Amino acid sequence: MSHIVIHRDHSLTLDQAREAAETIALQLADRYEVSHYWQDDSLYFERVGVSGQIDLE
Repeated sequence: MSHIVIHRDHSLTLDQAREAAETIALQLADRYEVSHYWQDDSLYFERVGVSGQIDLE
């Protein structure tokens, strides 16, 4: 399976970044039936055939 890493600088606070990531996760869930969960400052998402994570720093 492929492994892709993307690093993006931003000026959001941690709370703003968490809210943005949650919005993305909800859109993925709605469109592609992807489930997600948080562990500390990492958002994990998965469905059959794909998984990934967004780490907030």
